[in-house]
Amino acid sequence: AGQLASGDRVNAEELQPGDVLVFANTYRRGLSHVGIYLGDGRFVHAVDERHGVLVSSLLGPLSDRLPSRKPLIAVGCLSLAACNVVYAFTRDYLVVLAASVTLQAGAWVAVPQLYARGRELLDELGAAPAPALTALRSMVSLAWIVGPPAAGALLTVTGFPQIFLLEAVVLVAGAALVVADGERGADRERVDRPARRSSGLARWPFPRLGAGVALAAGAVVLVQTANSMSVTTMPLLVTTVLHGSTRDVGLVFGLSAGLEVPVMLALGRAAGRYGSLRVMLPSLLFGVLYFACVGVATSIWEVFAAQVLSTVYVSGLFGVGIAYFQELVAEPGTASTLFFNSLTTGSTVAGVLWGAVVVASGYRGTYAAGVVLAATSIVVLGAGHSRSRPRRA
Repeated sequence: AGQLASGDRVNAEELQPGDVLVFANTYRRGLSHVGIYLGDGRFVHAVDERHGVLVSSLLGPLSDRLPSRKPLIAVGCLSLAACNVVYAFTRDYLVVLAASVTLQAGAWVAVPQLYARGRELLDELGAAPAPALTALRSMVSLAWIVGPPAAGALLTVTGFPQIFLLEAVVLVAGAALVVADGERGADRERVDRPARRSSGLARWPFPRLGAGVALAAGAVVLVQTANSMSVTTMPLLVTTVLHGSTRDVGLVFGLSAGLEVPVMLALGRAAGRYGSLRVMLPSLLFGVLYFACVGVATSIWEVFAAQVLSTVYVSGLFGVGIAYFQELVAEPGTASTLFFNSLTTGSTVAGVLWGAVVVASGYRGTYAAGVVLAATSIVVLGAGHSRSRPRRA
């Protein structure tokens, strides 16, 4: 947001090499990342986490067989730090692209491993996992609220290279914290039991899923497809159909993000008391209602009001979902990786499906599709639960 305010906006045909391109609603709500225009219709930007799906799919199951998952987390942090150093000092497109595909993809491994590490420590403490894991996920939401404005403010007094270097320093500090964390009971158990019984999922290179777990993953793919299409459509619906402004678009996304942290924490506590599935299923029903309400909205205020529904289903999906997958799959590394890769698959499917839906039925059609996808995900998730036996939390 700060970047948009600090410069002049130009039309696409007026772009000059070196101009900053600000992307919105690509892999998350609102402003997501930036690129630099190179001329002749080309630009350079950091690729997203989809390029890490293959790497994480291979290392996720492997992590459950290693003496400790801390090295994977630390290496992931250092990998992204190295990527930011490359961004800070090079202007060669091919070098930046190579760093994005390799170093940034390697960093994606650390994300599910953080949740897996958290689950192991919670098991050691005998604590209910759902509230704590949801609280951990809420910190990601908080970071997305604080991070972009902070970066925008810093850009008013410094440049992109300095921002990238600062990110690298923070990531190195994060890796140091992981390494400095002493040996715990969870680590000693992994060393003492190197041949722990596998659920059958940790088979290289692609996991063999039981029917229940496969259906749960499919449900997440479905609802994330609906979610991603909704996020892509929202700016266009607000500005072209409801005749709102770009400021209205920012307020819609900002309202949802602001509500997400407390709602996610509340759902986590509810999941700890009533069970993850009993919270996740109703939250997805809120998603069905959200898509239906936005799909027939005739004013901006109706879209604003619907963000309350959006916050509940997004918090249930992203917050409680990870806890539910770790209940389904005994190996936390495999479970976390499967969950995050299901989200990424849904986002990828949405990128392909969105254009076809818009051409066939317009912007409102994406929300009608969202109703169908979210409703189907509830049925699939329930069917998957009936065919699986979650372990005791």
